[in-house]
Amino acid sequence: MIKSNAMSRIFVQKSILLAFCVLLSFGFAFAQKTVTGTITDAGNGSTMPGANISVVGMTVGTISDLDGKFTLKVPANGKELLFSMVGYESQTILIGEATVFNVALQEAATSIDEVVVVGYGTQKRSTLTGSVAKLDAKLL
Repeated sequence: MIKSNAMSRIFVQKSILLAFCVLLSFGFAFAQKTVTGTITDAGNGSTMPGANISVVGMTVGTISDLDGKFTLKVPANGKELLFSMVGYESQTILIGEATVFNVALQEAATSIDEVVVVGYGTQKRSTLTGSVAKLDAKLL
């Protein structure tokens, strides 16, 4: 009887240790790091609302607010952040141990072809089929 109690106590201790290890591994598997920062225009230093910030190779991302600030929860296996905005050069930065990223984006040197705004997105005028209305500012 004494031998049975000692074995059951060892079994309970091992079970508790195993459960603790499993719970601890879940914590590491779902660990996230919160990064923050501000996106600015490298030319004039103004903040850039609506800039895209995403984790490279993942579907995790956000956009900057009206003050060019952002907050993003990066999964533990996230290695790089991609900063982009239409009309500006994209920039990729290694995350490492940093939690604050203040990024200045350079204007793209390429010229933008004529763009037509439609109800569900944008298209180049040359690829657009259908009727087009043009509104001239002088008429307003």
